[in-house]
Amino acid sequence: MINGLIFFQCSQYSVDKAKIVLLTSSLYLGSEMAAPARFVERRVYYSGDIVFREGEPGECAYIVQEGLIEIFKDDNGQKAVLGTVGKGSIFGEMALIDNSPRMATARAAKQSTVMIVTSAVFHAKLKKADPFVRGLLNIFAKNIRAMGKQIRAQEE
Repeated sequence: MINGLIFFQCSQYSVDKAKIVLLTSSLYLGSEMAAPARFVERRVYYSGDIVFREGEPGECAYIVQEGLIEIFKDDNGQKAVLGTVGKGSIFGEMALIDNSPRMATARAAKQSTVMIVTSAVFHAKLKKADPFVRGLLNIFAKNIRAMGKQIRAQEE
């Protein structure tokens, strides 16, 4: 069980450089089952592999099961590392909250296994949350994006 998600392996195959494992899962929030069994992907990214690029649409979020993901912005060929995300952490979620393009690029700093949280699963969970909490998430995402724009403007 990782971050309240329970996974059972059912099949495995490879696509390009990223090894993909399909898993059957039941998603739980507290004692409530969110949905009947679904398929959730688990991907392995090798050191240097790009998970997503700045500006791309955000169709899913990721939970790091093993490894380390580096989040960075590329400013005219200069890489500015914003942070790293390790085991048990989520990244890429802001694009799901506010339906905006990715703010930064995510790359595997070392071999990493991530679980993919699709937009459908995320929004099904969010729909069950208190409207106040949903509003706060939108405000947080808006404020973080605004701070990112301010920092970029100051650097120019």
